[in-house]
Amino acid sequence: MGDILRDALNACSFQSGLEADDPWRVDLHALGVRGRDFDPMIRLQTVIQTADKPTQQLFSGFIGSGKSTELKRLAANLRNDDYTVVFVDSEDYLNLNVPPRVNDLLATVAAGVDKFIQEDCRNGIAGPFKSYWERFRGLIGSGIEVEGLAISVPAVGELGLKLKQDVTLKARIYSYLERSGRLSDLAQACHDFLGEVIPVIANARPDHKGLVVIIDTFEKVRPTDLRQTEEVRQAVETIFIRDWKWLQLPCHVVYTVPSWLTFYEFGTGVDRVCILPMCRLMDRKTGKPVPAGFAAMREIIEKRMPMDQVFSDAGTLDTLIEASGGYPRDLLRMMREVLLSAAMKKISPPIPPDILTQLVEEVIRDQVRVYDKPIYDDDLPLLVEVARARDVPRATRTQAFRLAELFDHHFVLGYRNGEEWYDLHPLVRRSPKVQAALKQAHGKKAKQQE
Repeated sequence: MGDILRDALNACSFQSGLEADDPWRVDLHALGVRGRDFDPMIRLQTVIQTADKPTQQLFSGFIGSGKSTELKRLAANLRNDDYTVVFVDSEDYLNLNVPPRVNDLLATVAAGVDKFIQEDCRNGIAGPFKSYWERFRGLIGSGIEVEGLAISVPAVGELGLKLKQDVTLKARIYSYLERSGRLSDLAQACHDFLGEVIPVIANARPDHKGLVVIIDTFEKVRPTDLRQTEEVRQAVETIFIRDWKWLQLPCHVVYTVPSWLTFYEFGTGVDRVCILPMCRLMDRKTGKPVPAGFAAMREIIEKRMPMDQVFSDAGTLDTLIEASGGYPRDLLRMMREVLLSAAMKKISPPIPPDILTQLVEEVIRDQVRVYDKPIYDDDLPLLVEVARARDVPRATRTQAFRLAELFDHHFVLGYRNGEEWYDLHPLVRRSPKVQAALKQAHGKKAKQQE
């Protein structure tokens, strides 16, 4: 494999999030293909900058849609405006494969801020100050007894990691506190800790305008055991609806949430979920291609590799872009498969147009099969409804859980074009099962109109 092909292949890896000034970053909002009328980061930023009290906002986006990159842009903008921003990766503190509780999310906020204080703001500590984990252990002690079983509580320095790794230990601690009516004390301890942290930061950074905590990657919560899927979803729903009051912390917080929460009705206590749309490649009403969308997705590739050295004619890549549905991760994933196939077949760059066409078609066929496998017959009526309406139904809780499944598999993608709208992933639309269901639905509709 030549250096050009090797470098291009490696450049298609999808990183966890690009910094605001990363040369690979493409500003899809500025290009007007994520909805020029609505930049989610500007909305989140403006809510914080104009508020006269702490705010709590919900943000969502598919894994690989550029969500973390956009949140880093938000963080950079707020820091430039003299806010103190703490960026917390939930995966550093949580096992996202088990049903979460509100205390888990609160502990993630507190632990992330605690780490920031210890590393960057210790000069602001004017008197006695206990770390979050010292407070946690002080609440439960060095040992507890659950159902006659004596359990040793890890030392402060090990406590955070142990709680993440040992699900059973955490469950026993929660059970112990619940039986003694002190489970809410754990949530209160997080509030108290953050209340004491704010003046510490103010002492260390006198000119700062306020503390903003960004909780990233919590949207990845999903079980490894599919039998727990509904349990996990109910747990997330409970956190952001029933336990919302505990998430109203004494600082600004942006919580990332699973994309399927975007079509839940939260009621008056919770603001709407701010969603990061995909790159718009087709017009919702006409179904015609949007040239600016294709150009923006092409730029994602162009910034990562010398196109003229890798391809004799890159025009064929428009077929790959269309198949991605404007989903950056899928575009890079399929691009990587094309380049990998070229390397395996020992094709030297620049790849000729006829061979590139063949490689692209092969990869798309393979990816259609990948998306086709998890589609169940029970999914088809809902997929047909989304395909025909280019929207998602918001009728019943049962439908919401079914839609959650479709969102988790990226069968349905969200866009913005003056308003939010949804459509099937193009690879899903090409699925033989979906094609047959759409044809059958069209036949029924035509018969009813006769």
